[in-house]
Amino acid sequence: MKSYIQSLLIAIFTIGFTACSSDNEFEETQDPNKVKVTFVYTLDTSNSGTMSRATTNEEVFNEFYAKITSGELVAPSYSLTLTEVNTGVVYTFNGNWNSHDLTTLNTGTYSVVGTSTADGANIQDKCSFTFNEQIEISATSNVITLHANYDCFLLIFNNSQIESLENNNGNTQSSFYTFEDYRYAFVNDKLFIEEQKDNAYIWGKYTDNAEFKIFTGNLNFEKGKYYVYNSVSNGFDVPPMENGSVTNREIEGFGRVADAVDLGLSIKWASWNIGASKIADYGGLYGAGDPTGLLTSMSYYDYYYEYGESICGTEYDLATVKWQDGWRLPTMAELTELKESCTWEHSVTLDGVLGSTATGPNGNSIFIPYAGYRHGNSFYNKDNNASLYSGDMGDTSFYYGYNDLDINWDGDFSTDGCKNCDGQSIRPVCE
Repeated sequence: MKSYIQSLLIAIFTIGFTACSSDNEFEETQDPNKVKVTFVYTLDTSNSGTMSRATTNEEVFNEFYAKITSGELVAPSYSLTLTEVNTGVVYTFNGNWNSHDLTTLNTGTYSVVGTSTADGANIQDKCSFTFNEQIEISATSNVITLHANYDCFLLIFNNSQIESLENNNGNTQSSFYTFEDYRYAFVNDKLFIEEQKDNAYIWGKYTDNAEFKIFTGNLNFEKGKYYVYNSVSNGFDVPPMENGSVTNREIEGFGRVADAVDLGLSIKWASWNIGASKIADYGGLYGAGDPTGLLTSMSYYDYYYEYGESICGTEYDLATVKWQDGWRLPTMAELTELKESCTWEHSVTLDGVLGSTATGPNGNSIFIPYAGYRHGNSFYNKDNNASLYSGDMGDTSFYYGYNDLDINWDGDFSTDGCKNCDGQSIRPVCE
């Protein structure tokens, strides 16, 4: 929904050159065309946004960035290949950044390629880098800087209720790592094996032993970026976190903006209701045609209505007014598609909240809590059914003003419409 910012940002490593520790040793190796070097690095902190960062969840990344800057979360070993441009002579160095080994090189122009990569092709606990540039080494050189490109993306689950998290790449499973209350991985490849992507998923378990799966075969991440997720469902389309992202932003009095979940249908569905701040949250109950979301009047005359019209995406659409960014009420046809094209599991409990789970043709899912409905200031049927408004108005009955979908605990559905003054759940959609 939003454009990507810069594709790849640069960290700065340095190669320092030191003389031998004694005059006699120096005399034995002294040559105007040779210099002894030791490989060290410092990360350039002049631009604190070395990885693409977001205002949302910035405090989470700051903790990781401090560990990257200090080297604690950087792959400790390196492999560098220097090729003399004039002669074609190749020098290969493998070592550890903290070893400070001395190596003799000729002065001249070199092309440099290499990596600083932790073990593991997919999930690892350290940040990975690659090197590819041309440098000049002279007898008077003191410091040579190498530019290191990020060779991984950082995936963070910021949820203290997650007890364990593993990635199944379609063939083998690898555990995420733990840092404070976070589960994380620096991933320098796809989360899945290409030929097994239909069988790939992230598996997790909450502290209450509830389990979930996130199917990853249709997900793409960019190296040099980080992605933070505060909540998960049984399967969802993970959106990228970008600079200035409005994903999951707080709407005063109306919870947080949800993630867009691709179920493999004609439209994407919000991962939670308006008024909620997480998946296992009932959200608010709103009258139809009330763009303020505040009315509790029991008179349908106080709410917008015109026979046969649709308010989807208009000034009377609460989702459009409050969430913006392309969110709107679903049409009745889209609610019907959700009902008929998904596989449903009813009377599901998620973090103590009862509801139904709809799994789309692509394996991704959304959870719909049984929030019941409101008439005036009285509430009914909580934990027994969910009633979802559409933005489409009926053309025969003013009393039952807007078409809706009722989802009952026993698996029954109904689409008989509802008075516009009755408060119901709103589950937004977007393109």
